[in-house]
Amino acid sequence: MSLQTSKHNSGSRVVFISVLVCLLVTGLGWSFWLRGQTILRSDLRDRLQSTTSIAAELIDARDVEAIQSPKDMDTEAFQRLVTALKDIRTYAKHIHFAYIMRRTEDPMLLEFVADADALSTLDELDLNENGVVDAGEEGSHPGELYDISGMPALQGEAFVRPTVDPRFTDDQWGILLSGYAPIRNAQGEVIAVLGLDMSAEEFIDLSQRIFSPFALLLVILASLGVAGLIQWDGMKRRLATDAFLAEERSGLLQLTLHRLGTPLTIFKWSLETLADCTTGNSCSAEDVESHVRQMRAGIQSMDTILRKLLEVEKAEDGTLRNDPKPTPVCPLIDEVRAELAPHLHERKQHISVTACTNYTASVDSEILRGVLREVLTNASMYSPIGSEITISSTVRKHHIELSISDVGCGIPIAESHRIFQKFGRASNAHLFDPNGAGLGLYISKSVIERAGGTIWMESEEGKGTTVTFTVPVA
Repeated sequence: MSLQTSKHNSGSRVVFISVLVCLLVTGLGWSFWLRGQTILRSDLRDRLQSTTSIAAELIDARDVEAIQSPKDMDTEAFQRLVTALKDIRTYAKHIHFAYIMRRTEDPMLLEFVADADALSTLDELDLNENGVVDAGEEGSHPGELYDISGMPALQGEAFVRPTVDPRFTDDQWGILLSGYAPIRNAQGEVIAVLGLDMSAEEFIDLSQRIFSPFALLLVILASLGVAGLIQWDGMKRRLATDAFLAEERSGLLQLTLHRLGTPLTIFKWSLETLADCTTGNSCSAEDVESHVRQMRAGIQSMDTILRKLLEVEKAEDGTLRNDPKPTPVCPLIDEVRAELAPHLHERKQHISVTACTNYTASVDSEILRGVLREVLTNASMYSPIGSEITISSTVRKHHIELSISDVGCGIPIAESHRIFQKFGRASNAHLFDPNGAGLGLYISKSVIERAGGTIWMESEEGKGTTVTFTVPVA
């Protein structure tokens, strides 16, 4: 009798443990699934926000200001806006709709300025190919009103910084996610907002298949053998999602290259004006000097974009030079300070070295010089005129730690995780540097990690930023 009781108790324990394990696996799996959904959707929002932010810089504010009514649809300014919106939709993958809107006297109504489909033919507008342009398929025209009473982002934040709707919309055009970015004139005033509607169907489908609850059921029923198969399937799905995000990054890169058109336009306009001066038209010395300055600025802009794109390519394929040698840190800091002195003098700023450890680093001097230059340039750009930037260094175990602090605009806490990503820029960065590409810190992180160090940032919006990085001690 006791033997039967013992077997019965042993069997009960096995059942209990099995049920407990199943419940634990189910709970953990469901938790991972929910967490994965949150991470992937957050990544999609970040990509759309970066795309919209960069795309807004391609819009000429003068053309936006020139469009006031439907009769302006025949102007060159309107045609340029529509072309720019079509280009954005072409270069930025998965963007279905691109448009520009501005405020009206009614805070709950915006009016359209331009739409990527405003000049499309009937065949192009017939999306469902039923031979008729249905309601909702036609492009929006200047002055057409749009009710934003149910869209909080368009009621305020979109006219301050790049933002993305908190929720997906599901309508006859599919599952969409909308992103917005302010368009500023030469004086920095917000005159309109760019809107981009991205299709999210493929991304959501991939994310659901990556963390499928059905896969969890298979884990419970088929144990470790099937779990291995699920892991392999999950890896494939992750690769598919990575490919999706890589396609988005490719679109961002194409948008960045498209920005080269801005300095080229400056060259064309200035050269045409200067050519008129040689054919008998009177040109003052001030006009000539102004055009020369604009062309120099355009050349500098093109050089910066191309140089950083080349550095990104080298960083990603591992061909960036890394020849570590004993490098005295303090003298190199002084060299970079001297190099940046003219720029700092223009902004009446000062770099103060509060502490400098007289140690030698084992690092490629050009890597250390480039990172110092990038971080100090950012600190100057995003700090007030007349402010002070501080540098300090110390030794912690086997690394030299360098910190650069400013009292600038700071970074919104919700965006700090994006700053070291490719094309990652804070939403308030455009107020200080409208031409930035969001590549400098991405490159810095890549080269510092390749040199055996780390880099991180502490920032508070409105108060300033401290960027800290380490390099090995020689």
